[in-house]
Amino acid sequence: MYIKIGKFIAKHKILFYILTYTWGILQTIIGLFVAGFLLIFKKAEIKKDIDNTEIIYLKLKQRKSYSFSIGTTIVCGFKDRDVIRHELGHSIQNAIFGPFAIFIVSIPSAIRYWYRELKIRKKKELKTGYYDIWFESSANELGRNW
Repeated sequence: MYIKIGKFIAKHKILFYILTYTWGILQTIIGLFVAGFLLIFKKAEIKKDIDNTEIIYLKLKQRKSYSFSIGTTIVCGFKDRDVIRHELGHSIQNAIFGPFAIFIVSIPSAIRYWYRELKIRKKKELKTGYYDIWFESSANELGRNW
């Protein structure tokens, strides 16, 4: 059900921004502070998406293996169209779930990422794929619909 809502929001971008700056304002404000910090301390630079869409993101100056989004702030450790779109999908989830997104998407996603990253570093086998959980697979789908 919420995938249909997300696809509708992705097609009507003004609705995305209205929801993001009202219902999803909690993460949006946090994201703007993060963006400000990264830009002031010259840890990232503003970039435009590879396909010249209206997606603007922050690229970290030091290459990192991770990317994340907080509200409308998308931060990437490397330039990859699919990763940028995936993080945009998390931004759309924020517009849909509002103040609950931090608890049902953002925190679980961060914990899952770092749990998997630590297992990989210890050379342990992972039994599931990264996108086998609903909030990661739907972030891909929502981001592609932008």
